[in-house]
Amino acid sequence: MSRIKGAPPTFDLEKLTERLKRVAAGENCGWPIYDRRLHDPVDDVITVDGDIVLLEGNYLLLDEPGWRELRTCADYTVLIRADEELLRRRLTDRKAMGTASYDDAEKFVEFSDMRNVRTCQEKSGDADLILRMTGDGEYAIVKI
Repeated sequence: MSRIKGAPPTFDLEKLTERLKRVAAGENCGWPIYDRRLHDPVDDVITVDGDIVLLEGNYLLLDEPGWRELRTCADYTVLIRADEELLRRRLTDRKAMGTASYDDAEKFVEFSDMRNVRTCQEKSGDADLILRMTGDGEYAIVKI
C-alpha cells in the first residue's frame, strides 16, 4: 500500500466512519493525526470534544460507496477546487523540500499524488460552499 499511500483504499474507512459518527453525536472521541516525520497516522493523539468540529480531507466528499455516507455526519461542507497544474507544482515543491531530489519528487507526484488529485477532481460530490484556489493562493467563490 505504500506505493499508493494517500489513495482512498489506504484509509481505514470503517474506523473513520465510526469515529465521525461518534463526534457528530457529541461524544468525546480519540482522534489520530498524520505524523509527517513517521509518514504514518498515529492513533488517539488528540481528543475531539468541541461543539464545533472542522474536519478536512481530500476524500470526505468522494461520491463513492462508504465515502458518500460520511456526508450524513456533516452540518456544512466546503469543497476547494484548484487547477491540476497548480496542484502538481505545489505537491512537487512540498515533496522536494523533504528528502527527495526535485526529479524524484516530480516522479513520485506524477505516479501517486496526481492520481489522488484526479480522483478528487473527478469523483467529489457537491458541497454547500465551493471555492476555487487561484494561482496566487487566493480563493474565489464558485457556489454558495
